[in-house]
Parts: sequence; structure tokens; C-alpha cells
Amino acid sequence: MKSAISLPFLVAAAVAASSLPPERVFHETSDVALVEVPVNVIGRDGQPIRGLTAADFEIEDEGHPQPITALDVVDLKHNKVASDLPESLPEAARRHFFFLFDFSFATPNEVVHSRRAAMQFIEHEMGPEDRAAVATTSVETGPRLLVNFTADRKQLVAAIRLLGLPKTNDQARDPLAFAFVIPGDPHIQELVQAGGESEESSRAALEGEMAATVKLYANMAQKTADEFAVTRVTRHLGEMGGLASALDTVQGTKRIIYFSEGFDGRLVFGGLTRTPPGTTSDNDAMSRGAFWAIDVDKRYVNSPLERQIHNTMDLFRRSDCIVYAVDIARLRTQGDATMGSPTEGQESLYLFAHETGGELIQNGNDLVGALRRVNEQTSVTYVLSFRPSLRLGEGQFHRLKVRTRRKGSRVSARAGYYEARGFHTLTPLERSLAAADVINGGRPKGEIPIRALAVPFADAGIARVPIVIQIPGDRLAGLSDAKNLRLGLYVYVTDDQGTLADYFSRSVSFDLARQGGQLSSGDFRYYAFCRLLPGRYVLRAYVRDEESGRYGFTTAALEIPDFVGSKLQTLPPLFVSDGGHGLNLRDQSSPSVGADAGDPFEVGGVPFVPRLNPAIAVGSDARVCLMIYREGANTATPFAIDAQILDANGRPRGPASVSLIGKSSPGPGGLLKLLLDFSAGNLPPGDYSLKVTIRDSREDNLQSSSEALFTVS
Repeated sequence: MKSAISLPFLVAAAVAASSLPPERVFHETSDVALVEVPVNVIGRDGQPIRGLTAADFEIEDEGHPQPITALDVVDLKHNKVASDLPESLPEAARRHFFFLFDFSFATPNEVVHSRRAAMQFIEHEMGPEDRAAVATTSVETGPRLLVNFTADRKQLVAAIRLLGLPKTNDQARDPLAFAFVIPGDPHIQELVQAGGESEESSRAALEGEMAATVKLYANMAQKTADEFAVTRVTRHLGEMGGLASALDTVQGTKRIIYFSEGFDGRLVFGGLTRTPPGTTSDNDAMSRGAFWAIDVDKRYVNSPLERQIHNTMDLFRRSDCIVYAVDIARLRTQGDATMGSPTEGQESLYLFAHETGGELIQNGNDLVGALRRVNEQTSVTYVLSFRPSLRLGEGQFHRLKVRTRRKGSRVSARAGYYEARGFHTLTPLERSLAAADVINGGRPKGEIPIRALAVPFADAGIARVPIVIQIPGDRLAGLSDAKNLRLGLYVYVTDDQGTLADYFSRSVSFDLARQGGQLSSGDFRYYAFCRLLPGRYVLRAYVRDEESGRYGFTTAALEIPDFVGSKLQTLPPLFVSDGGHGLNLRDQSSPSVGADAGDPFEVGGVPFVPRLNPAIAVGSDARVCLMIYREGANTATPFAIDAQILDANGRPRGPASVSLIGKSSPGPGGLLKLLLDFSAGNLPPGDYSLKVTIRDSREDNLQSSSEALFTVS
């Protein structure tokens, strides 16, 4: 549990770390010049159509034709990215699966079966380019995001496997427990049936009237229970609508795998579409003119509830969400016979799917097969770009219409897009999803310029990696006109497969009235620790002003060496921070594990925080700390230091002027720290790097190099 990073991000490891290729920005809001819309085109055979060009498409924004400025094509099946797309797949073209478990209308046994189906799909069917999230929803708590959109299968499966089962809640019961079964249940009707075929006609008529009277009171009780159920459904739909709005912050089409039993469709559609026992008696009562014995609300459509369903589904369509409703009432095996008959929730589940262009999956045990068909149909994505020619206002919705000139084809595209809203209007869920969209690479790098440094230290077989975040203090001081600034710091380290290796997140508050001057005098630096095994990783760092929403983000490759198998490792040169300028903070909650429990950034007993890409005035000097791991090293171990200056293109500019002014005693693992005095000389202003090569004089060809960036101003 750990912190964050951004922009021209320098990650330093014992082996030089290379930056990832820049990612193209894909987004579906009009806060920038381009609107980019992912489109799938399906032929008559149900297969995706390949080979289309921009000339094959038409797009309208609020009925106004828009010229298509670019067309990008991603073919996941053939693992091919066309057009001028970078090697990294854009978020708008990825498949996003949102596994939503509905605890409002489910039994524990059904949840177990649905978990099993979801885990099977994640483990065996999700492609390496896919992302997924896991959430639950219930009338009592609303939507809860368990795992944000990620490619980490382990996190997704763990969240699903550990899903808490809902509290036992017999949906048929009166909340005050006055009714054990729903009044009006057919079993009750059987109890009040009177007489037999041998009864006299007059007595039969009398008992018929008595049965009608009993039915009246039963209908009244049923109506009370239904009103309670309608209240639950209304609240549930409201929460689902909020979830739909929040998902609009995530780029691309979101495919919601909705595990639910559904609510009783009778609450919406009445009894006209069914033939329960009560329907016959209602018809008899109508023929006798006993209209007072008929429950009109139960027999006919509930228009307000029906409208709310359509409005909720419209929000899903607008947010580019497609619902695949899995009827978990049918997820039953032979051992589930005691569960009774499934509830009548298929009508509501069908509406959720049909209204969003999805599918009702009645055989949830075949969920993998159903989603496999979805994968096939969405394997080719065309991303259409256009520059909007009209503005409707903040948060307003633009209706889009996408057509193709290819005959016999069917187009699947989002219903439209929203103009940008202010950060203060976003819900906590929307803010979390928006941050994930940035971290996953789907948004611009932001307006907070940040740098970061990651340096691995050998520690009992697992590297202790301090990560330093640096932000220009004057930019932070200018973020807010208020007295206080609250900054969120988020750092995530994943392996090559997208599995989360370690992370940290922190919140830092500044009293600008008291600390603003100190901030403006230099940089703000914060550092905390991750723990990583040897290997290659991707570091993603995100910093956000939690009041305004302004952020910075960066990503870089990171390699952790195997210190055990290496005789000589040189860590990157660390420019010692200039005292008295800016503000430095160390994460106090990060544990110090291993033999070296001290601060890794200290030399001669004096702690420091490294300066990242420092600006050095022409002719000025700077202090540099060089750390070396040498097996069996001691203070007498002879080293030769070769320092060079490279320009921004990596070309040598000549030797660097360095002089040794101090050396520490060997630490754990043979760690030596050298304090150097470095002079930039008369270099012209510009960007450079200091490359230092260490040679062990006792062994030929035993050397190690590292470098660090600096600027001459």
C-alpha cells in the first residue's frame, strides 16, 4: 500500500530504464479538440467486417454531418494495429468487462455459481489486451467498486472469490414479519377454497362471495408488499443509473456482465402477460361485475416504474455500456432442488439487455461461450475521430449517429458523448474510474509536471525500491486559491503481464499560507518504498489535486537486477538536494525491512533527497552521491571512476569534471557510497546526462555504468 508520479519521468535502476513509447490520447468527451468514437461493424454472417476505410463511414453530431479527420483500426484477433497507432493499444479500442454482482435479487447459492462462471471467463477467456473491473450492488449499499479496470487477472479473481455473500433476505417477507408468505399466494388461496362438488348451489354461491371477500383482503395485503418491492426496485434503478453515469468516465465500450435474478416483472408489466391462478378469478369477477375484487395495479402496467427502467437504460446507452444480463436464477444444479422454483425476473433482465443492445444469458453455466461470441464480434474496432462543430454546454449530451455505406452490415457505436463536467460535480465513484482511465493510458498526461526516480537497493533477496516524486513547488502553490491544498499521490508497479507487484497511495496536505513560500522556493519531493523481486516492471504514477481534479501522470519501464548474481552494480548518480529550498517529505508509514533499516538516501550520516533532473547554472558545481554494490568490497577496494557528459541525443560531449570528496564504510551486501563534486563547466544551456562508469582495478573488464539527467541553465 504505497504513492505516485508523472511527465518527463526518469526511472533509474541498476540497469538503465527506458521510457515507454508515448501513448495516443483517446477520449469521448468534448473537453478537447477531438472526439473519438469506437465502432464495431458486423456482417450478415455475424462476423466482424474488415478492410473498411474512412470513406465507408458517416457520422452525425446532433444531426449535423461531421467530417471524419482520422480512422484508426485495431484487429485484436490478428493481433494487428493499423493506421498510425502506436504499439500500445488505445483505451478506446480495448474491451472493457464490468462484472456486476447484484445482491439485491439473489440467493447465496446463486452467487456461488455466478462467481464460478465469472472466474472461469477471466482466467481462460480474457485476452491480454482486455481490461475488467469487479463491483457489487444492492439496494442497501448501492454500487461498490471492488477492483477498478485492470488487466491483473489475479486481483480480479481474488475479488470475485472473496465476494461476501449477501445477508439472508427473504424478498417475499413483510419487513415487520407480520406475513410469513406473501398474502395472495396461491397456497393461501387453496386454504380458503370452500366446499366440494356435493355442496348445494346456494352454499356454493355464498362461499364464492366469501372467497371474493377473502381475495379482496389478500389483494390489499399483496398491494402493501408490492409497494415495498416497488420502493426497493425504484431505489435499485436509481443506483444503477448513477453507476451508468460514472462509467462514462471510462473510455471505450463497457460490457457489463450483470449477475442477477432480476426483480419480479409483474411489478412493471402487471399480470396481463401471464396466466397465474389469480388471473382466472379476476376474469370471473369482471364477468360478475365485481370490479372491487380486482387488483388493478397488479393486472396492468406500472407506467412510472417502466419509465424509470427506460430512463436508466438510456443512461447506460449514453455511457457506451452494453448489458449482458445473466439470469442466475437458472444457475442451478441437481443438488439445488430444495431452492424451489426461480423467481419471475426474466422480464426485467430482458429489458436491461435489450434496451442496451446486449443479450439475456439464460443459461449462465454457458457464460463463457456467450462472451466468447461477444469477443469474436468485437475483435475489429474502428476508431472514428472528428472535431465537434457545436457546443451545447457543460455536461450536455450530444447524440451521435454512425452509419456505414457497406450493404448488409450492422453498426454498433455509442449513442453519443457528454461535454466535460467540472471535477467538483463528479461522484467518488466517477473520480475513481476517471483516475483509472488516466492510469490505464487513456487520457492526456495532465497539467501537473512531475518527475520520479526509482532506485533498487539489495535487501535479503527482494529489492527495497525507494520511489521519489518531484513536482515544481511553484506549480503546486499556484494550483489553489484556497488556504489549503490536498494532493493525492498514487504509484502502481506491474509486471509484464499486467499483474500488480506493489503499490502505494498517499494524501498530502499543504497549508499554503504557511508553506507556500517554501514550496515556491524549490521543488516538492516525496518518497516512499516498494518491494520488488528481480525482473522487469512498468511503473505508473498519478498525482491529483483532490479539489480541482488537475493531475499529472507518467509511466516508464523499470528493471530490478539480481544483486545476488552480480559482482558489481552501479546505481544511478544521485544529485544531492540543495538545502533550504523547496519541501522534502519521507513516507513515515513505509516499513523498513531487512538488515539495512536505515535511510538509503544518506551519506556521511546526513540524509538527503535526490534532485531529479536538476538545473545547474553555467560554471556552477553540484554534489553527487554514487552508490556501488561490490561483492566483498571494503574501504580499500580500488575503483577507477570514468565520467562523461552526453547531450540530449546521447552523444558524448567530453569528460566530466568530478572529484572524490568522501567515501562511506561498506554496508549490507557490499554497498559503498561515494560523494563526488561535479562541475558542469562552460556547457551551453540545454539538457544533458552525466554517465559514470566504475571499474574494479583488481579484475579486468569488471565494470558497471549508470547515468542521470541534468539541465544547464
